[in-house]
Amino acid sequence: MIAFAAVVCMVLSSCYSSSVYVGDLKKNDEVVRVKTIHNNFFLDGLFGRKQIKATDYTLGQDSYKVKTYQSFVDGVLQWVTFHIYTPRTTEIYLPANYKQKDKQK
Repeated sequence: MIAFAAVVCMVLSSCYSSSVYVGDLKKNDEVVRVKTIHNNFFLDGLFGRKQIKATDYTLGQDSYKVKTYQSFVDGVLQWVTFHIYTPRTTEIYLPANYKQKDKQK
């Protein structure tokens, strides 16, 4: 029974996480999440449906953070579909003190 519980915990948990810091933003800087995007991949990420351009969500800022991870729900969906459907979640963060830049034409 303990072995079964250990296997279930390993299958349903994920440690996959990747963060990219762009510009002057540092790891310990305070940030604010501005967008959460759910990505659809198939066959363990070999095939995806669309590409995300982070700058579309950064409100003209030069410094931002992009974090991609597999949430608990993403992991459950991946497990239930036998890794055919492998969703991931992407979050875009800006510095806590950001000011929206005016778009120049």
